[in-house]
Amino acid sequence: MKMFPRTGSKITSRWWTCAVLVGLWADAARADKFVYDTPDGRHTAEGRAVARTEVEVLFVGRDGRMHLVNANRVVELEETAEKPKPFTKEEMLSELRREFGGGFKVFSSLRYVVCYNCDQDFANSCRQLFERLHRAFTNYFEKAGFQIEPNEYPLVAVVFGNENDFLAYASRELGDEMARNVIGYYSFLTNRMVLYDMQADAAR
Repeated sequence: MKMFPRTGSKITSRWWTCAVLVGLWADAARADKFVYDTPDGRHTAEGRAVARTEVEVLFVGRDGRMHLVNANRVVELEETAEKPKPFTKEEMLSELRREFGGGFKVFSSLRYVVCYNCDQDFANSCRQLFERLHRAFTNYFEKAGFQIEPNEYPLVAVVFGNENDFLAYASRELGDEMARNVIGYYSFLTNRMVLYDMQADAAR
């Protein structure tokens, strides 16, 4: 989880647990259906099982999101020998429209899919920034002799129009305290960049 803090912040042990389980990726079984219960209801994901212990199951969906679930909440884990394909950009756009609803717009660029309810110019400036950073990162390591593999999943950025919308979303993942201490973050659980337009709040 990469944070862009206002002040100091902390990362819970849950993220470290997930990172350890990801290390077992190479030996993971493949799975195409995962059903589990949460306090919000029952959820179904398509993708692949990454790791299982007696305590937790780590499952990666076709959208690149990681589902780290207590084993007692697992309803069904259907495995298959065939590796499911990650979402295409078009499928990711459709999934974001479904998840966020009509109040949000989506568009794609060379490497990113952007979902936003902020000013369109701000969303576009974020897209340009992310693309520049990606090029700079890739160029730096390629010149250093590293081979950069293509992204397996579409890169997603969620850009909110104000702090309240950002907090409503981020608090569910980070908790209230941490969410209030950052202006944006990257989550390796959801594979998303999340931020908001601070200038819009300042202009009010």
